[in-house]
Amino acid sequence: MDERERFLEEMEDIKRRLAALERSVSSLNQVMQQQTISKGAAPGASYPSARTSPSLTPSPDSTKKMKDTLFKDGLEMLIGKNLLNRVGIIVLLFAVGYFLKYSFDNGWIGELGRVAIGFLAGLSFLVAGDINMRRGYKYFSQGLSGGGIAIIYLSTFAAVNYYQLISAYTAFSLLIITTLAGGLLARRQDALGLAILAALGGFLAPFLIGSQGRIDLLTLLLYICILDLGVLYLAYYKNWRSLNILAFLGTALAYTVNSTMYAVQNGPSVWTNQSFLTIYFVIFGALAFFYNVRYHKPTTFSDLFILTLNGGFFFGASYANLNYYYGEWMGILAVALTLLYLSVALALQRKEWGDRLLFLSLLGMGLVFLTIAIPLQFNEHWVTAAWLVEALVLIFMGYKAGNKMVLISGLGLLLLTTPNSVSAPYFADPPIPLFNHHSLDAILGIGGYILAAYIFYPPSGSRIRPVLRWGTIMIAIILTLSHLSWEVNNLLQYFRLDYSAGFAVSLSWVILAVILILWGMLKDLEIIRYISLALFAVTTLKIMFIDLNYMPMVYRIIILTVVGAVLVGVSFAYQKKEKKEAEL
Repeated sequence: MDERERFLEEMEDIKRRLAALERSVSSLNQVMQQQTISKGAAPGASYPSARTSPSLTPSPDSTKKMKDTLFKDGLEMLIGKNLLNRVGIIVLLFAVGYFLKYSFDNGWIGELGRVAIGFLAGLSFLVAGDINMRRGYKYFSQGLSGGGIAIIYLSTFAAVNYYQLISAYTAFSLLIITTLAGGLLARRQDALGLAILAALGGFLAPFLIGSQGRIDLLTLLLYICILDLGVLYLAYYKNWRSLNILAFLGTALAYTVNSTMYAVQNGPSVWTNQSFLTIYFVIFGALAFFYNVRYHKPTTFSDLFILTLNGGFFFGASYANLNYYYGEWMGILAVALTLLYLSVALALQRKEWGDRLLFLSLLGMGLVFLTIAIPLQFNEHWVTAAWLVEALVLIFMGYKAGNKMVLISGLGLLLLTTPNSVSAPYFADPPIPLFNHHSLDAILGIGGYILAAYIFYPPSGSRIRPVLRWGTIMIAIILTLSHLSWEVNNLLQYFRLDYSAGFAVSLSWVILAVILILWGMLKDLEIIRYISLALFAVTTLKIMFIDLNYMPMVYRIIILTVVGAVLVGVSFAYQKKEKKEAEL
């Protein structure tokens, strides 16, 4: 009983403590509510629920304050700490230049002293720029460093060209060291402007020292190659992709001027030029898709710019370098570039590297060089035929692979070559019928449009597809009639046959129409049957309104009999076909 009483007493004690705790919490809540009301809202004001989101629309005062801050930290600071620094450095350079000119004119400083002052001033600017960079004055230090680089470039130029105080090789070495120092400072200070200045100075170094004829070509081309690698490494390390374009343009300019001047003074150096042209081509060709493939970054304008101009520059410079000695191989060079670009494009696609824009760009470059190769390698009479073969291949490949770009390229090339395949060239004597370059051009052109019509034949939801289908059919018919007329006339002249040309042409059209209708029915090719019916219609109109006015009576009887019989026979064939289908 004692234990039971103690247990009951403990339970009562716990109840009392809980009641006291509840009263304390209630009192605390009342005090907190009174403090909140006294700080802000009036008594009885409604409060938003906890789920209600606060308004995100800034007040007019906060918007104005934001604009003021952006203006001060944006435009004002850009002008104050960046633009004024650059302008100030340029003004100081002019001031130093005028002072030195004044001192030179008055004979205060000799030639060696002038160059020494220039180098000391440039080094002083570089040291001052590095010191200010450590102190945190980023833009100020960049301006000083850029000014120092420029002064050293100009001092070296004066030392070698105006005063002949140092040799060309010494000046060249100084400029290389200066360019390297500029690149290292640009990397250290994270200064793109300084990197651009250093790169410009590097590519202009051969011109600054007047190196044409004073430094051998091999050294100059090797220097450009090493400079390219350095600039491209800096562009990669700091992600300054604009340096890639600068490096390419600088390479093209430096190579063109130096190789041309060297050839004028010392004669051509064909294989030295071609070796380094190939090295430059590989460097910038790989660079065009390096970022895309290696880091899966989308292809940019910079990549396409380098890809396009690199191929164009390599082929143009190689043509200028090799054509005099190896002119008959220039078409082979274009074919080799075609195979290279197409192989790279297909390899990237197979391994699923790079994006679609890169693939199409490489494919486009390959097709361009293939088109260029044809007139270079073939006789002028066979250029159209070769282009037409290319067009047919592209149309077929684009259709089979489902690649619209290739298909459109083939159709575009087909359209461009159509005038050449229609217009008959001048022949002094009638050529062998069918076995001549004009006949080949016409047959390939007609085949291209028939192939295109077949591709556009399957019905789809596209509105443009029927237009393309019937457009290609009509062009094919027109080309066929045009060339068939020429071929028949040429045959009469070649074999000296005494027949009416109008009769022979109309008869040939009827024969062609019959062949096409039979082919279309046997193979169940509706598009071929349409072509045949159109040809029957055109032939009948030609006979009735043109040929009968000029034919002798015998030929009129023959042609009308033949055409009438053929038309009746075709009609019967259609009725028989309809009956057979109805029975099925």
